[in-house]
Amino acid sequence: IPLKKSQSSTAPNRDFTIFDSTNLELPNTKTNGNMGFEEEEFDPFPLEKMIVKKILVVAANPIHSDKTRFDEEMRDIERALIETKNWQKFEFRIATALRQRDLQRELVVYKPNIVHFVGHGTKEGLIVEDANGLAVLFPFEPLAELFNLCSKHVNCVFLNCCYSALQAKEIGKHITYAIGINNTIKDKAAIEFSVGFYVALGAGK
Repeated sequence: IPLKKSQSSTAPNRDFTIFDSTNLELPNTKTNGNMGFEEEEFDPFPLEKMIVKKILVVAANPIHSDKTRFDEEMRDIERALIETKNWQKFEFRIATALRQRDLQRELVVYKPNIVHFVGHGTKEGLIVEDANGLAVLFPFEPLAELFNLCSKHVNCVFLNCCYSALQAKEIGKHITYAIGINNTIKDKAAIEFSVGFYVALGAGK
């Protein structure tokens, strides 16, 4: 989901570009000896060449588990990131009802640079869903090995759930940055932590 500014913003919109023909300059031109001006290649959409960081947000909220405020977290994250100076350099992809094979497929097919997990965790691993939507453990050792296989394009993993510090430590053996939570964390605190993370990210930190 590419980020977009609201219509009231004065920031450039990646969806279209308006040219004023009464004051149009061709910055990449040079004179030749016969015809006056020889036009070089001119790209009217330079933003399309911008290197975009892909953010994969994955969430699991199995049946009979405590419900997380996932929608609220995504809303606040997008709002916070859009208000930063580098908002155009990021795009989101969201995968919910996460199963182990879903994460494997998303990492291989989408090739994200940043992976953000939202849900529940234990000291033994992350809680994902089985085929019936019930809770199942994704142990941290195979989880870390999965990220090892994707270390060429994944450079940051953010596990915003309880007891994820051990998983982050294991993943950090293969990925440049891995962030986890030492103990339990309430939804509101988790959301504020996420917002702070993306504000710093959007500011180029």
